[in-house]
Amino acid sequence: MISTRYAPALCAIFALALIPTLIHSYAGVVVTDDRTTAAIPSSLAGFTSAPSDRAPGWGQRAFESFDWSERLYKAGGEEVLLTVIRSYDLKRLYHHPELDVAYGTGFLRQETRR
Repeated sequence: MISTRYAPALCAIFALALIPTLIHSYAGVVVTDDRTTAAIPSSLAGFTSAPSDRAPGWGQRAFESFDWSERLYKAGGEEVLLTVIRSYDLKRLYHHPELDVAYGTGFLRQETRR
């Protein structure tokens, strides 16, 4: 149990943690840093890529992001799906984003036997 004399200080500390949420989620203030997901090269380490078949509004709907990119990189028989999302909605980014990225995607089962 915590002493009540520390309650005002704890409330002030917790209120400080709300400032980024208020600024970015409710006020809609964003910082323009001249970075964009479109700057990611279409060829990386010998892999060439093509845009995925996601709908244009998917990133905005799933992550509240207007700057997102998803590309399928291929080289030989290997494939890598690279999804890059820039957003201020931390809850959507940190709480199981892999479920949103994998939704609608089929994964092949692979086993390693020794």
